[in-house]
Amino acid sequence: MYKIDYKYFNCIVKIELTGLISVNEVLDLAKELSNNVKGNNTLYLSDTRMAEYNWDIHEIKLLKDNLSSIVNHEKVNYEAVLVNDPETHVLTTLFHEEWIGNSHFKKVFTTKAAAIKWLLNFK
Repeated sequence: MYKIDYKYFNCIVKIELTGLISVNEVLDLAKELSNNVKGNNTLYLSDTRMAEYNWDIHEIKLLKDNLSSIVNHEKVNYEAVLVNDPETHVLTTLFHEEWIGNSHFKKVFTTKAAAIKWLLNFK
């Protein structure tokens, strides 16, 4: 399940993922953000600390293929991703490096304070 707070803190859009997250949920989330977040230099705080992913290689390929058509690669975005374990940190980093282009800047954090501090550098 996901929840979006478009007015979280200081123009930061907070995305909270909880429970077992399906590929379809991630695609729905991307579509919702694409439709509702306009403008450039958007700041995202994605909290994945309570999320679980159980995707096979085919689902990951499906996700990557579909996200490419949803995400506007001309918009500049900054995303701080909160994780709570080394495995999620590695998977998140590898996934984002694989498909996100030069207009989406992402960094992985274990604390909310550090993530917000990094995001506010781009405000």
